[in-house]
Amino acid sequence: MRKTLGLLLVLALLSPAVAIDKTGLFSFGARAGFWIPFGEYYEAMTSEGLLGANIGFGLSEAWSIFLRGEYIFNTQNDDYFNSAYPDRGKPGFDFWNASMGVRWNLTPRARFDPFVQIGGSYYAPAVYTGIDTDEDGFFEELSDQLDPDVEAVFGANFTIGGEFFTEASMSLELELGYGVLFDYPVPRRNTTDDLRYYYYENQTLHLMNIVFGVNLYL
Repeated sequence: MRKTLGLLLVLALLSPAVAIDKTGLFSFGARAGFWIPFGEYYEAMTSEGLLGANIGFGLSEAWSIFLRGEYIFNTQNDDYFNSAYPDRGKPGFDFWNASMGVRWNLTPRARFDPFVQIGGSYYAPAVYTGIDTDEDGFFEELSDQLDPDVEAVFGANFTIGGEFFTEASMSLELELGYGVLFDYPVPRRNTTDDLRYYYYENQTLHLMNIVFGVNLYL
């Protein structure tokens, strides 16, 4: 009995609600989820989630292209920056990114459509200028002014997920993605007892994304 019910559920998910041919269709969607960095960046920052929007276009039944933007909410860890802002309010470390790429739809005419996608990303990190209070060549504090010399960084992403069509023109989506950012300015501090200062170090940053979305097809 359980095997029969399981088989019926699989068939229901794979059967089309309506024949859905994405060729030539535009999609517009909203996104919400989590941006989870690894390594030394995670020591300094805590990710508080992300919000974004997505635009797609169906090249064929199986292939789509997408363009999306996301605003990422970050909170600095107080124990890491405990002396960086002694008498001032703490600036925000939120930032945004844009990405574009291609999606391979595995079952494009089914109600449930698993997919694989790859893309490139453009990130604009929040990097603040340093303050050398004793003029010894080290930044004992950080200012609340963004460093104008820091440029945006590039990355690549790989995502797997699934799209469930509630009707022919609307779908719900779940994504699990991996990203790598090149030369990302990670906030650092020295750890010696006799000297405390802050700086940024360019690193290859690895991250995971867990994203929920809603799409409309036109």
